[in-house]
Amino acid sequence: MNNVDIFANEKVKLRLIQLEYSYKDDFNVTLPSELEKVKERFEADVRRIYMEETHQELPKHIEIYSSNELIKQNKDLDTSIVHSGYDGTAIYIEDEANQVNQVHIISQGSQEQEDWIYNAFGLFLGMDSSQYEAAREFTIEVNQKIDNPESLKSYAMGHSLANNNQVMLQLINGEFDGVYGVNGAQVSVQHLLKADVELRDYIIQLTANEYGSIDNIPPEKLKSEIINYYEDKGVTSNITQRISYDDPLYGVSGKEDFITFGTVQMTDTNEEVKGIRTILDSIPDDKVRSIQSYLRNYEADYVGGGLNGFVKASTGIDIDLIESVMNADGFLAKAGVVINNKDDLIAMVGKVSKNLPAFLNVFHQIMDGSDMFIDGLAKNGYLDKDSQAKVKTEFQQVDQHVSNIEEQFNQLMQHLEDREYKKAYDTIMDIWSEYQAIRDSLVVLQEELKGPLEAIAEGHSILPLLNSLSALEGISYSNGDICYTGQSSSGEEIKWNISSAVRIYQQGMKIVEDIEESIRTYERIYKNEIEDDFQTKKQRLIYEIHHIEANPSDYLWDFQFLLPNLGNLGSKIEKIDVHESFYTAPLPENSNIVMELRKQATEKKHFIEEIRDSIESLFEKEELISQLFDFKG
Repeated sequence: MNNVDIFANEKVKLRLIQLEYSYKDDFNVTLPSELEKVKERFEADVRRIYMEETHQELPKHIEIYSSNELIKQNKDLDTSIVHSGYDGTAIYIEDEANQVNQVHIISQGSQEQEDWIYNAFGLFLGMDSSQYEAAREFTIEVNQKIDNPESLKSYAMGHSLANNNQVMLQLINGEFDGVYGVNGAQVSVQHLLKADVELRDYIIQLTANEYGSIDNIPPEKLKSEIINYYEDKGVTSNITQRISYDDPLYGVSGKEDFITFGTVQMTDTNEEVKGIRTILDSIPDDKVRSIQSYLRNYEADYVGGGLNGFVKASTGIDIDLIESVMNADGFLAKAGVVINNKDDLIAMVGKVSKNLPAFLNVFHQIMDGSDMFIDGLAKNGYLDKDSQAKVKTEFQQVDQHVSNIEEQFNQLMQHLEDREYKKAYDTIMDIWSEYQAIRDSLVVLQEELKGPLEAIAEGHSILPLLNSLSALEGISYSNGDICYTGQSSSGEEIKWNISSAVRIYQQGMKIVEDIEESIRTYERIYKNEIEDDFQTKKQRLIYEIHHIEANPSDYLWDFQFLLPNLGNLGSKIEKIDVHESFYTAPLPENSNIVMELRKQATEKKHFIEEIRDSIESLFEKEELISQLFDFKG
């Protein structure tokens, strides 16, 4: 077999990545005994998927490691790594006879809110490398667990954000012998320059004389130098990516700041829409860089306070302070909050006056492009004409409400300086009304864009890719299961969830086996506790009777004790004759009970076997079906 990638089959990789997502909560346990049970289930599913796709069994020696045990519960690691949001699972496979010694790192993609925030600030702005660091630490921890590191081959696979993490690991550290990504977030220039110190030093040395600083290098020149650097380093040839034309991250990755490394295979997963790549490609790169440059000014605020810290720093608006006014009970209480917090309000207004113009400039740039984006969604099949009109209207209203807030904050500053607290209170009420109006518009936008966003999100998922790759084979997938399409006797198309059918068969047969074992246990207990026990006690009693009859004089004292008037001192017993009869409780005929129990078990077994036979006959040309029914992971 040699030590080549045992999971080279692309559909195996896709299904393992999908499987790993489904185990996120399961792996989030602390008791070792619970963790081992989860690992056993995960390994069984890995073996099942491999059998379903390759018709072969995996080697016996497999070990599973989770990021929960090696990262999240590791008190020796930096807190930024522990709380980065990174999740992953490693599968170690060893088979000395076939020279197999390899580990497969599966990193999770964007799932939680923190993942998508990281996408925005880490991937697109180059402001956060914590998940890359966590992915690197997990790989190190896994390798330390393996006893045979000399011939170890290391492979990575992942979806979405995971692709970014593992490609970064490969580029910077040359960590893997193979990297596979699906619908992956591509690597941004700024993210690489932040994470890879050696790359940054190389670029500085290469361009210092001509351009003075990295910021002055033309974007295409900078991008070209980075690509050449990693290609010369020899770390890009074993990167493979599968991408859907409908994937939103593919839509974003066309911008000038992103680099796609490795061999890319494209697939159209939804012919009814055209994806968002053409829409985003129409946005000028200089506008995108302008927005990125603005957002990078608040790196420290984001790192220190997350998204709320960024919003507060970039706008100066302290919503918590305004809410404290609105939540006070009654006018006097509200006015009291304004008076008691006048210094904080003045400070906030000062920050707003300073920061809001720049924020609004970026905001209006985004709003200026909103019509083009909405029209693009309609053109590419995501929006109908009615929704297109409604969405445009709501965006225009949001833009106007934000402009009104800008003007009202200027008024608030003047009222506070003049100690006109009643007017200040009224202005805060106006600001709050505008804020509420923005929220109302966002509700409408959310409703109108729900369908398009779901369609865009669907383009990011793994399942459509799996189904597209398998459509010509009459195979599809559902919730991690494999489904086969066949025809009934009448020619009607039938789709069978084979994974589910196999589970029903195997679990049903296990239940029948348990029933049969219970019947055997019942027979043993009945024989031991009733039949054998009765015979044992009967034989013991017969022995005692024979002994009494053979030795009557030995029992004189017993009889005199029981019957004091029997005989005088010196009397003898010449003979004892015992008349015995042995009766049992009125029990039913046990053989009939056992026969009935066995009959019921046999009927259940035949019913389950008929399910298998019907499926096998439907797919009689598929040898895999029979193998799956007999396979035990």
